[in-house]
Amino acid sequence: MKVKLLLYMPFGGKDYISFLEKRFNVEVLTTLRKRTPHLVLFTGGADVHPSYYNEKVGDFTITDKDRDNKEFEIFEHCSALGIPMLGICRGAQLLCVANRGKLVQHVTGHAIGGLHEISEEREGEGMITHNITSTHHQMMYPFILKDIDYSIIAHSTTFLSNIYLNENNENLSVIKNFLEPEIVYFRRTRSLSIQGHPELKHCPNNTKEYCLDQIENYLNLKVFNKENTKKSKNG
Repeated sequence: MKVKLLLYMPFGGKDYISFLEKRFNVEVLTTLRKRTPHLVLFTGGADVHPSYYNEKVGDFTITDKDRDNKEFEIFEHCSALGIPMLGICRGAQLLCVANRGKLVQHVTGHAIGGLHEISEEREGEGMITHNITSTHHQMMYPFILKDIDYSIIAHSTTFLSNIYLNENNENLSVIKNFLEPEIVYFRRTRSLSIQGHPELKHCPNNTKEYCLDQIENYLNLKVFNKENTKKSKNG
């Protein structure tokens, strides 16, 4: 039996719901006022405004400040309540910034619209790889945070970009052990960021299932649902 998932998605479409319905019994909430969601989903779109990570707008950055303001307000509200949050593409980058990370304002090699390989190191299994969509020109940069605050779950198997531009359209100095992040978990706010698009039809099914595994495991949705169900019965 599928776990019931009350989903709040301030921006997005049916593809995201269809993706989650492969694993969950999804009920979409249109407001946060009446019921508490099990998951808040931030979806794809324009670049996050660099002022949120104390930079100016670079030459390649295109923003939507009104959407930023609304989504950052939602993030603050949900993080205060301990509600798990999921970000896909722009949503992943927004969660990185909201968790006090920053973004690389321009990269190459990822806005190809096709598939590329991502890798995860598993204890006892070695390197596990999956093919995922790639349609972005900015990149999460959580490396300014403390190691305890985040985990790189998966990264690009190879370095796809030959530049990593900052606000001045110059190459920034990346850390020594830099990897191009693809899936990042932020522990402090129970936020999972997936840079690729597992909801798209041409994303392989095994990658969809892999991403759903990460959503279910890192955001602990089964336990969260049981806790909410118990509270509802007792309340």
